[in-house]
Amino acid sequence: MTASGGWIWLGTSKARVLRTRDLIIWQSAQSPLASGNESSGVFSVAFRDQSTGSLSVGDYRKAEEAIGTAAITSDGGEHWSVPSKLPHGYRSAVAWDASDHAWITVGSNGSDISYDDGVTWQWLDSGNWNALSLPWAVGPNGQIGKLGTLPAHPAGVSR
Repeated sequence: MTASGGWIWLGTSKARVLRTRDLIIWQSAQSPLASGNESSGVFSVAFRDQSTGSLSVGDYRKAEEAIGTAAITSDGGEHWSVPSKLPHGYRSAVAWDASDHAWITVGSNGSDISYDDGVTWQWLDSGNWNALSLPWAVGPNGQIGKLGTLPAHPAGVSR
């Protein structure tokens, strides 16, 4: 799985996701998220299994803007949809935390967590993070953070 960011594909201004099952034949799926300039698009793709995945998206020049910061799939990346509650701004990385059954996404104005496969996101912290390899996150100037105890699951969501 790979994705496009600032590139405009086939006359569209939407970010595209490329997927393959055999590394020979690639298919393109349009995400519902805007791109079209050098600072916006898809920055990270992660899957928890062959069907369920999440994109971290945004415009790093507009770190506080939440619109268009995530997309989710339940069909292996063929179709992507926008979550009902988005992360709190631009996000540069996303990962599945198998031990806590949660998605974590990080960016320059903080991180968010989702316990319902990315449908709703809640604020996690206000750190400045660039990349994520759980349980670690890294930021500018050598900053390193380790994921600690996560907030409680919202009512009705089980681990």
